Amino acid sequence: MTIRQDYAILLAEAFEKKFDLKPTPENFIKKYSAASNDDLVSYETVRKWLKGINTPNFVRMCAIAIWLDMDVNKFLDEHRDFH
Repeated sequence: MTIRQDYAILLAEAFEKKFDLKPTPENFIKKYSAASNDDLVSYETVRKWLKGINTPNFVRMCAIAIWLDMDVNKFLDEHRDFH
């Protein structure tokens, strides 16, 4: 499994845990836009995050981690040997 795929799993689990909603691009954008000033997240971008095709940039990843109370340290520890 790639680091992007692992991030997608962590993201989906955190979203579902916080909102008790299926982690779809529509649901994510609705909740994220309401909670942040970041209106530049497109359906396609979120779809790629949730499918493990891509990940957010560092600044956005940090904002999402805070918003969803994600345990990013655990995620980073698991990928300490990533090259």
